[in-house]
Amino acid sequence: MEKAQPIEAKAAAPSGLDALPDFGLALSGGASGGIGVPAGNRDSVAAPASAAKTLSRSTAKADECSDATAKPHLVAQGAPPAYTDDARVAGVSGKVRVEITVDEHGRVVRVRIVQGLGHGLDEGALASARAMTFEPAVRCGKPTSATFNVSFKFAPP
Repeated sequence: MEKAQPIEAKAAAPSGLDALPDFGLALSGGASGGIGVPAGNRDSVAAPASAAKTLSRSTAKADECSDATAKPHLVAQGAPPAYTDDARVAGVSGKVRVEITVDEHGRVVRVRIVQGLGHGLDEGALASARAMTFEPAVRCGKPTSATFNVSFKFAPP
């Protein structure tokens, strides 16, 4: 009588997915529905030695400096956004909140509306935010990029 072989011995040749670490999450097309995805070797929980070394090096670099990031400082604001005629007719007042990303040189590289009012006020707030210049954020003595929110208040004259 032949001995039963372990399941691993009957598995197909390893694919490129088998080299990836298994984080304990497996999606399958079982009875509960969902998407069927090859799960790789489910019995192997530890990452390959090369991945573990990479993770420990990146962790060591992140731990070298525990300083908090100093926020960017406004250098020049430019003209405030204008209250539009359309907003005046509608009697709109409130705040437009804008998310600003400043690069390591203090330049505004991205702006987006977080909360708007419409009636042309959002566009004015975006234009005003783009015109701002900053001293960059600093972490561990080095300039770095940062993302933060700014509010523009609008009220009828």
